Amino acid sequence: MTLTDITVGKHEVTLNADVGSVRKTITIARNEKIDIEESIFSGFAAIYIPFEITISEGGKQLRPDDRNQIMLPAGTHDLRLTSRALS
Repeated sequence: MTLTDITVGKHEVTLNADVGSVRKTITIARNEKIDIEESIFSGFAAIYIPFEITISEGGKQLRPDDRNQIMLPAGTHDLRLTSRALS
């Protein structure tokens, strides 16, 4: 994709794919051409806490693997951490 007539300065660019999204801040200088190449892939979240918690996103409970990691698609996430011990 080629974009023209972009103003000089900082811009936040979001690249979307079927597997997720990546957000990147770029700075455009006068008469400059910028090529953006990014890999979009899943990653892991690991939460270590000294008491039992439940982790969920969008109402769906997420279960850590045997290494205490949760695989998440690329992009921004809104994780909810709850604990009966702290209620």
